[in-house]
Amino acid sequence: MFDYDDLEDVDPVPDQQEEELREAKAAAAQLSSEAFTERREGCRVLQQLGAAAAPYLQQLVQVSESDEDYEVRKAAKSALRGLKAHGLKPQAPA
Repeated sequence: MFDYDDLEDVDPVPDQQEEELREAKAAAAQLSSEAFTERREGCRVLQQLGAAAAPYLQQLVQVSESDEDYEVRKAAKSALRGLKAHGLKPQAPA
């Protein structure tokens, strides 16, 4: 007989949207790394995640304007352009 008591209460397959939000949070954390390669990769990952990156648009704007590394600024600007194509735009400062 099959033992139904051993079944998990929670779906073992994570919700894709939740997973993307976790990835976006991790990528946004990379934006403040000391290593420029990690900051650049964080920009690229946020661009790929699309809508999940929405909470971090303002952080991308700051990186695109003031990061000390040209490659990181360039990656942030590229990410912002890519996200804009998905309909995401950073809000103007109040």
